[in-house]
Amino acid sequence: MINRTKSLDCENLNKLKEGNELALTFFYNKYAKKVFAMAFYIIKDRFLAEDIVQEVFVHFWNSRERLGEEKELWLILYVMCKQKSLNKLRSVLRYQKHRDLHIERLKVSESFVDNHFGVKDIKRLLEQAMTKMTPMQRKVFQLSREEDMTHLEIAQHLAISPNTVKNHMVAALAILKMHFRGHEFMTISIFLISVNFF
Repeated sequence: MINRTKSLDCENLNKLKEGNELALTFFYNKYAKKVFAMAFYIIKDRFLAEDIVQEVFVHFWNSRERLGEEKELWLILYVMCKQKSLNKLRSVLRYQKHRDLHIERLKVSESFVDNHFGVKDIKRLLEQAMTKMTPMQRKVFQLSREEDMTHLEIAQHLAISPNTVKNHMVAALAILKMHFRGHEFMTISIFLISVNFF
């Protein structure tokens, strides 16, 4: 039985070296689970381990002409898998470190913007202005600016006519213009363009 298995391996190895893709499938079916188990043991992530299995067998295929009959195939796949798993792990750790640093910088940046450009004051003024709107004006304004819906979409959503939506929107903007009058740190036109940011 052992001799038969070894003979089958040699036969498929020769076919593999000649570019036979069925031979690659043979070795994939035989060793993929072991490669996956090894990758998962190192990287502790199922999806990344599956990626590594694919990478290993692509590498195995691309280096087929250099394979010698006397070499143990599992040992070759083991070395490939270990190397790619450790490389992937290092890459993931670098990414996580970079991501954490980026998030920390973003928090500092957001705090600076909020304090330096008066974003908190603008939010406060917006909230005050919206309390002066009717419930329908406020709803139309929020759907337009926060949900980025068109007048037609708002009309369908609220079961009212597009013209009614337009009237509510005009009234809401008039309230905003009146409320923001005298606050020269930001003109109403800039505010209305940027309001989705909030």
